[in-house]
Amino acid sequence: MFSLKHAAQCRDQRDISHQRRQLVGERSRTCNRVNKVVGRSGLRLGGILTDVFGVNGRKVLKGVLETRPREFILKSLTPHVHHKYDLFADALQAQLSEDMRFTLERLLQHHDHLNEMIVRFTRRLSKQLQPYSDQLELLCTIPGICPDSAMTLLVEIGPEIQVFANARSFGAWSGTAPGSNESGGKRRNARIRHGNRHLTVSLVECAHAAARTKYCQFQAYHKVLTVRRGYRRATVATAHKLARTIYAVLRDRRPYRDPAVNYEELVMLRNAPRWFRQLTKFNILQRHPDGSVTLNWNC
Repeated sequence: MFSLKHAAQCRDQRDISHQRRQLVGERSRTCNRVNKVVGRSGLRLGGILTDVFGVNGRKVLKGVLETRPREFILKSLTPHVHHKYDLFADALQAQLSEDMRFTLERLLQHHDHLNEMIVRFTRRLSKQLQPYSDQLELLCTIPGICPDSAMTLLVEIGPEIQVFANARSFGAWSGTAPGSNESGGKRRNARIRHGNRHLTVSLVECAHAAARTKYCQFQAYHKVLTVRRGYRRATVATAHKLARTIYAVLRDRRPYRDPAVNYEELVMLRNAPRWFRQLTKFNILQRHPDGSVTLNWNC
């Protein structure tokens, strides 16, 4: 069991994690404000770029703020967006007023400041969780969970999953378990149970990512439930399934292995081309003009 000192450290780690989440939310709101400012002027980058704050998006915004010529901005973009030059040329015809340019510059500076603060909080949290690197690595093996999400989940759960009796009790505490609303032998729709709201939000975010991960059981599970229950209910149900999976992984101290994936086949598909190149390089594998292949084991 943890001592009072360890309990105090866990509380401090949760405070850092919660503050980091607040900064991430503020960054998202700042991005929306930037999109509103540039959209009001006619510079609608959201319909051209997937990420307005990516490399090309920031180059366009910087060029607009510095009143660069349109040709200069287009030449500064990376090659993979060359097929969108016509769209960029139409969008860059928009003119920003002095007030809009002033507002946009302040918002971009605030966005950069938030990025710096988030990096600092992430590094601080990662340093404090170094003693639990094994649990973090186990969580990262689950589809939909990235290193940042793994830190957030571990901070809320704690390093000892054994405090929960079973996966059902952990799912109920996480706030993703379905509620109970039964009367006269008839089950009615019920909201999810109250639980750790920070953990609930993190699990739902991871469920969104897991539902979009190929070759995993969560994608098929989410797809089937979406047809019957709708997207939002399917996402919460996937988060509940993800919570039970997290409990099993941390309890058994074993990496996640998806029952719907043939890992041996994936290893073969990934490594077979390299193996063939090495066999051919050392004349162990010989290809003939008729297309046949033979192995020379005498080499």
